[in-house]
Amino acid sequence: MSKAARSLSDAPFDRGLQAERTALAWRRTGLSLALGSLAGARILSPVFGLTAYVLGLLGLAAAAFFMARADRRYRVAHRSLVATAGHPAGARLTSGGGLLIALSVFALIVGGVAAAFVCASALTGR
Repeated sequence: MSKAARSLSDAPFDRGLQAERTALAWRRTGLSLALGSLAGARILSPVFGLTAYVLGLLGLAAAAFFMARADRRYRVAHRSLVATAGHPAGARLTSGGGLLIALSVFALIVGGVAAAFVCASALTGR
């Protein structure tokens, strides 16, 4: 597609690509969470059995949720910046605090499960 045929709303808002870089960072976070969930399920399955696979699936669901929310957040911010020509007074930018809190809570849960695994392994001598 030529530059002339490209819509203004498809073009990056600025040359620094701040919104795009943030969206890519959240995608990498989601992919890391998905990979960690799969690896954790594989590693923990001999000890926890089916529970490890359930936790792995929950991790994959969380990763999909975070990536979908990040994509939606980017689209909203991009449309707002393009529509207001970048004037901060008229722009409706999202803070993303809810997404960060959700990821933090999920990380705490995973950390708790990991601590329980370490304690259980130490107590059983495995």
